[in-house]
Amino acid sequence: RTKVVLVIFMTSAIALAMACAAFVAYEFSNVRSRMVSQLAAMAGIVGENCKAALAFGDRNDAGKTLAGLRADNRILAAAVYSPDGGLFATFARVPAATVIPPSPPHQKVTIDQRQVAVASPIEVDGRSVGSLYLVADLHTFEDQFREFARAGSGVLLVALLVAALLAYRLQRVVADPVLRLVTAAQTVAEHQDFAVRVAPSDSDELGLLADTFNGMLEQIEGRDRALRESEARYALAVRGAQDGLWDWNLESDEIYLAPRWKEMLGYDDAELVSSVETTAVTRAPGRT
Repeated sequence: RTKVVLVIFMTSAIALAMACAAFVAYEFSNVRSRMVSQLAAMAGIVGENCKAALAFGDRNDAGKTLAGLRADNRILAAAVYSPDGGLFATFARVPAATVIPPSPPHQKVTIDQRQVAVASPIEVDGRSVGSLYLVADLHTFEDQFREFARAGSGVLLVALLVAALLAYRLQRVVADPVLRLVTAAQTVAEHQDFAVRVAPSDSDELGLLADTFNGMLEQIEGRDRALRESEARYALAVRGAQDGLWDWNLESDEIYLAPRWKEMLGYDDAELVSSVETTAVTRAPGRT
């Protein structure tokens, strides 16, 4: 039973672990790409809100628009650049720890171990009127990923518990027929009771095994019954014939002397020991 439970549980556990690992790896590989997509979308919205300020040269209005990004803890810094590439308005969550490029970066996306930056043009009717630069904290996204990983681990533990319960229940489908076969075999071996039969089960491999086992016992029982009947007939024939019989097993060097054989030589059954020496003495010439 224990082995069957372990096999079912380990198979389920490995399958679940591989599925969860693949899902977590997929999420980890896509977390940065999703983050870039989110920042690009945010940059597009903020850029739309800064078009009027760029058109009228209102730095204060652009600064207020960027200051609204403070509500999003992921944003570390932001900058609006004028059409000539100069700084028009900036926002820094921690000014002392933030370095904003004096001109628009040439790379649209920059990712390092700590942060991700996105540069997006601001256009009106297909004409560039400026550009927007956003910097987001990468650790915030990684924290979200870790929360997701912890939630996935909890789901995995619950799934493993369910798998263990199902394994304990399902092992009876395989273990019970096998245990019935083992019990029947032990009974036959200990008591030589060939009338034992295994209860029939489903028409599968285990059912075929039980039917084959029962058929084997039926054959052995029939042969055992025929042997006992033959021995009984032989014993009756020997008693009726009044012959003196002896038998010598050459492999084991054991000899059997029938009581009638001893009686025909004038001995009681207890007077002679069944041995090769006894037959040699009783057949020796000149015996009195």
